Amino acid sequence: MQQNILNLIGKQLTELPENIEHPLDIEELLLDKNNIQSLPSEIVNLHNLKVLKAFSNQLKSIPDSIGQLKSLHIFNVGNNHITSLPESFGELSNLYMFDIGHNHLNELPSSIGNLKKLAFLYLSTNHISTLPASIGGLERLLYLNIAENKLTSIPSSIGNLTDMIELRLYDNMLTELPENLSALTNLR
Repeated sequence: MQQNILNLIGKQLTELPENIEHPLDIEELLLDKNNIQSLPSEIVNLHNLKVLKAFSNQLKSIPDSIGQLKSLHIFNVGNNHITSLPESFGELSNLYMFDIGHNHLNELPSSIGNLKKLAFLYLSTNHISTLPASIGGLERLLYLNIAENKLTSIPSSIGNLTDMIELRLYDNMLTELPENLSALTNLR
């Protein structure tokens, strides 16, 4: 079965082509290494989209409508200028991998705990000072990288993530860790 991939990597784009939503059967949209400043809200018309990669652009935000991409499995917006995520982000019910490392993110929406299929979460090198308690709802999370942020504490709900095999916390402002972190017996 052939996947429908639109590869626009390194094309020096500043915005998406206007007719991007017309090939509605696109499953992978590869936008890495461009100068795109925003994702149009019409991107939600790509109902079959499973992979959206926009690594290393000039993105400042994610459209509020992003939660309508119910088929999305992989979402990479690392190395941009994003400061926040919309609450609708928690509606990406099939999301498996999310990378928003190397941005200017200040916090995560509490809806992140709704991403029950999320296994890989990359949050490194941002400005995050707290994690919502709802992060403990990510029961399938295997990997969490939140290194190089401004965390001063970790919610005790992190102890619910018993499938986790890797947790990166270095270069934060942590002075203590929750006692129930010892429940994460699969950590390597």
